[in-house]
Amino acid sequence: MQKFWKCDSCESVSRYKGLCRECTEYAEDGSIVKAVPRIRKNSDGTDWQPPQKAKAISVADRLQMIRQNRRRKPNKKQIQNMLDSMEVNSEEMMEIGESVNEEE
Repeated sequence: MQKFWKCDSCESVSRYKGLCRECTEYAEDGSIVKAVPRIRKNSDGTDWQPPQKAKAISVADRLQMIRQNRRRKPNKKQIQNMLDSMEVNSEEMMEIGESVNEEE
């Protein structure tokens, strides 16, 4: 996407930002009296809007993410042990849930 800058008063287009030379008023000594800036436009001619910034992540969460990324990946035996322990825990939860339903 090509970006360009356009003066709103005289509609002149430029590939760089800055003041419009035709519309800006200068004094005799060359100093600027009235500045007319160019406005950044999209390639389709609409006004350019900066992208929205992402929400900031808290320091504690960021530190936890960094530590998580630095951690070694578990090997196949460790993964199998974790899955087995999850199955045992889920079975225990089912037993607890079933006992509650039976009392009613």
